[in-house]
Order: sequence, then C-alpha cells, then structure tokens
Amino acid sequence: MNPQSYGSGSAFRIALEARLKDRATTEDIDLQRLRRRVAFDRFLSRLAIQDHERWALKGGYALEIELDIARSTRDLDLVLRTSPEDTPGSTPVDTAMAFLRTSAAMDAHDYFAFAVGHPMMEMEGLPYGGARFPIESRVGGRPFLTFHLDVAIGDTIVMPLQTIVLKDWLGFAGVAAAMVPVLSREQQFAEKLHAYATPRDVDHPNSRVKDLVDMVLLLKDGTLDPAQTLDTLISVFRRRGQPRLPIALGAPPSSWATPFAAMASECGISTNMEEACENVGSFYLRVLGELPKRSVERS
Repeated sequence: MNPQSYGSGSAFRIALEARLKDRATTEDIDLQRLRRRVAFDRFLSRLAIQDHERWALKGGYALEIELDIARSTRDLDLVLRTSPEDTPGSTPVDTAMAFLRTSAAMDAHDYFAFAVGHPMMEMEGLPYGGARFPIESRVGGRPFLTFHLDVAIGDTIVMPLQTIVLKDWLGFAGVAAAMVPVLSREQQFAEKLHAYATPRDVDHPNSRVKDLVDMVLLLKDGTLDPAQTLDTLISVFRRRGQPRLPIALGAPPSSWATPFAAMASECGISTNMEEACENVGSFYLRVLGELPKRSVERS
C-alpha cells in the first residue's frame, strides 16, 4: 500500500483513529492499549532522534514489544546515562527533564506533539535518583493520550544494549518505525530479581508481583545466559549499594497468588505462583553456580 499524504493534522488524526478502531475490532485488542502503544512509540522515536547513546528503554514496555506479549503496560521506563558531574549547577532530575523536553520538541513529521510536565514524584534507591514525569500527547491539536514516564538516573547500563524496531503504526502515512536501544534481557532479569529479593520492612511489604511475572516471561524461551546474568546481577546489586548476592530467593507472600494468576493469564503464562517461584529459583541457582569461576563474595 502506497503511503498517503495528509493536508492537516486533523485529517491524519481521523485516519489514524479509524485504523486503530478497525485493528482493535479485527484483532480483539483493547483500543486504549493500541492508543497507548502508538503514543509510547512516537515519544520514543523522538528520544531516538535526540540521542541514541544516552538512554535505554527498560521495564514492562520493553518486555511487551520485545517478547510480543499482551502485557497491559501503562507507563514507560527509561534509564538515563548521566551524573551530577555532567551538568554542574543542575540536579540530575532537572537534567533529565531538560533532556526529555528537548527530545519531545523534535519534529518526527508525524503530526504528534508532546509536552513533558514537572516531575510528579522522585524515585529512591537509585545512584542519582529518578523521577516520574507526566507526558501529554496531542495529534492535530487535540489530546490523544497522557501517560507517565519513569526515569532512572545514572543507574547501571550493561553493554552491549539491544536494538529493537518499534511497530509500524504509521506506515500508511509514510512515517517509518523507529529503532530504539533496550537493556539486555539479562539486565532486565537482574533488575527484576533485585526488586524481588531486596528485603522490605514490616510497614512496607514487597508488593512487586509483576517482577515475578516478568522474570518468568524472560525465562520462557530459555535464552538467558547464566554467566552473563551473574555479571549483570553483580553490577546491579553493587551499583545499588548491595555488594553481596543472596544465597537463595525467599518465597513471596501468599497474598500474591491471586494478582499473580491474573497477570500471568494476561501474559499467556500457564504456571501457578508456586511453579513460577521454582522456575526462577532454579535458574538463580544455575547463575550462582557460575560463582566459583569468579572471585565474588556471596553471603
């Protein structure tokens, strides 16, 4: 099909909305999920124009597009390579906001426009902090979708990064899909395991059910390399102030069973929570089996 040109943003919006509605009906997909993916991808395309070396996609959306799963991701997660020394006189969060706003202003010739709001909350437990930013997208001058973007600042980025091509949403209008950098699967697993295994106090119990689901998804095709996963785990734990890896993974609370079942069903996982814990724990023991080859202390 030859791409069609549109004389205005309004005409393009009408065509886009019609195609998304048709696709939602034909493929039995939630329309809002399709709109969210289009907005995510068009924002990421601007980051790719601005700077391909300074950031990487991670988290739920990275898994959704890389593993081609029906995971209803509502936010974007990025890691930004920067430090206070890079921009003296400015906080890391201010630096991140400036980078995002400069990127959002890039013209991708797709009739989309993005506005990056002030940080809604700051994230803890990261080397230089992090923040959640509200992102508003507009098409043809009208609101399209608002979403949140979580940015981890100065966190570990283990090279090499993967590069993935986003979905061809706008080919009908001659707009090419962007290529974006993504953290390796081993690093995504390491970060999920860190969040899953880090002890919590009584007043703030671990509620990260999705981390267990995501680890199962990452293990599903058997491509994770134990040795590379070990190296990445060591980097992630050390970067976050924990020099020792746990010798085993504890069982999650029983209250996770129901939400785990719901999330697993959505993602096409047939195992129950107990089986999921066994799978993750078994792989982690294989990873620890690589330790004798390295001079790394284990508690």
